[in-house]
Amino acid sequence: MLRRVRAGLGRGVFSGGMGLVCGWVRVQENRHMSFSDWFTGLTARFDADVMREPAARAGPVAAPTPAGWVPLLDWCHSGAGDGRCPWWRPGALPRVGQRFEVAWLDASCAPVVAAFCLHLDGSEALAAGGRLAGLLLRLRTKRDDALWWRARQRTDPWDCGHLREGTAALQALARFRPRRATLMVVEGLPDDRLQAVLRILREHGAAYRHPVRLLVLGGEPPAGGRRL
Repeated sequence: MLRRVRAGLGRGVFSGGMGLVCGWVRVQENRHMSFSDWFTGLTARFDADVMREPAARAGPVAAPTPAGWVPLLDWCHSGAGDGRCPWWRPGALPRVGQRFEVAWLDASCAPVVAAFCLHLDGSEALAAGGRLAGLLLRLRTKRDDALWWRARQRTDPWDCGHLREGTAALQALARFRPRRATLMVVEGLPDDRLQAVLRILREHGAAYRHPVRLLVLGGEPPAGGRRL
C-alpha cells in the first residue's frame, strides 16, 4: 500500500514538473519566437509573391555616385541594431531596435534608388565577380544568415524589391516574414493601397526577426515617414 502511495506521489510530482517545464517552454516561445522560426527563415527564398526583384541596370546612372547612397544606407541601418541572438538561443527574437521604418523620396530619384537596390542586394557584386565568385558570395551570405550570434554588417546583402500590387499581394504581405534585412520600394501606389500596406507592416512589424524598410517614391509623404 505504501509503495503504491509513493509511486502515485512520484508520478504526480513528475507530471507536475513536466507540466511546468512545458509551460515555461511555451511562454519562452511566445516571448522570444522559436527555433523553428529561425530555421524557417534560414531555408526561405526571396518572397516573389510580395516583391519584384530589382531589374538589372541597362546603363550607368548619371548621379549621384555611390557616395550619394550613404543617406539611404544610413536610413536602412538606423535603428536596425546588430541583429544578434544569444548563441544558446537561436530562436530568440534578434536585437533590432526599430523593426519597421518608412521614408519618402521624390519620384525623380527612382533611377538612383534602382541602382542602390542592385548595390544593396549584392546583384552588382554577383555580376562583377563571375560565376565562381558569385557562387562563393551566395554561400557566404547563406553562411552569415545561419550564424545567429553574428552581428550584422553594413556590407551584408539585403533583400530588395518593388512591392507588387493587387489584393493577392496584400494577402501575401500579411503572411510575409523577412528572411534577412529587407528594403521594399513602392512607387505610384494609390493612397488607399499605400495605407493598407503601412497598416499591415506596422501590425506585423513587431514580430519581424529582421529590419524592414519601406521607401515610398513620389506622391504625398506618408504620415510618420522620414523625408530623405
